[in-house]
Order: sequence, then C-alpha cells, then structure tokens
Amino acid sequence: MKKIVIGVFAVIATAGAFALFAPEYQKDKVLALFTSGTNERQCFDLYKNDMEVFKDPSTAYLSKSYVLTKESDSVLFKEFSGSAFEKHDSLLIVVAQTKNSYGAYGKSTLKCVLVNEQFDRSATLSLLVDNYLER
Repeated sequence: MKKIVIGVFAVIATAGAFALFAPEYQKDKVLALFTSGTNERQCFDLYKNDMEVFKDPSTAYLSKSYVLTKESDSVLFKEFSGSAFEKHDSLLIVVAQTKNSYGAYGKSTLKCVLVNEQFDRSATLSLLVDNYLER
C-alpha cells in the first residue's frame, strides 16, 4: 500500500512539474493527444502539417480560437472571410504562436470554414485558394 501511495504521489509531482516548467509548445503536444478531434485542433493541424505556413512547425502551438458567424459578427466576419462571405455562415479563427526566423515567438491567425458547426477541410482549402487568387 505504501508503494502505491508513493507511486501516485510521484506521478502527480511529475505532472505538476511538467505543467509548471515545460515550454508551451511541449504542453500543447500533450494536450493535442486529448483534443485531436476538435475543430480547433483539426484547423491548426491542417496549417501546421499540410500547409507548411510556419517557419519552425515543431515549436508551433495553439493559443486561442473563436468562431465568427454572419449573424453575430457580420463586420468581423466579412473582414476575415473575404470571398467566403457569400458561401459560408461561420468561420473558425485560430490564433497560433510559433517561432519566426529570428527565434522569437509571433502570432499567426489561421482561418477555417465550419460547415454545420464542423471543420470542413475542402471548404477551408477552397477559401485559401480563393484568398490567394484575390491578391
């Protein structure tokens, strides 16, 4: 019984030390194990793994996210969505932090399309292509 209590205490102490002292990107990797199916994580992973938008993807981590809809945030929605304004009703905005070329952290704002309140990969890729062609 004493060994079990010591083992549980050691696990809790190790987890606490990790939570206090680990860099944010390491904490995010652990958190990703439990949140891999969420809209935010799928959007972040699309940009991190498939789009190669970060200079150092191994240090990128998800900072915050929010949903913009036509009804509740029409001005912001139109600003962020561009050509998607007519096609879609809601956008997921994900703010990520990652190291830049100089080794300092900077923010990146990632936009993803939600269809029926679920992340839609093909609609997001279509949005990115449309925004690129508008430039």
